[in-house]
Amino acid sequence: MCHTYDLCVEDRGTEVTSVQNEEKMNAKFKDPEFFIAFIEKYREMRNLWEVKHPQYYIKPVRKSTLERLLAFVQTFTPEATVEIL
Repeated sequence: MCHTYDLCVEDRGTEVTSVQNEEKMNAKFKDPEFFIAFIEKYREMRNLWEVKHPQYYIKPVRKSTLERLLAFVQTFTPEATVEIL
């Protein structure tokens, strides 16, 4: 493990791969066809963004909704994870 702010030689490959994957995901999210569909789906899932929604503060329900949103995103981008949402 490296204790400096510079990338360690052994961590460099992992870091580069992570950055490349993130750039790939960003490009896919910028696709207008996907982005419009994503926004429409997100709007339907009000308990993710509407603070006054009765299920907004119920974590298991929010998690379930996020998993449904992830399943939708994975139809466009199979390698998507919940972290990118």
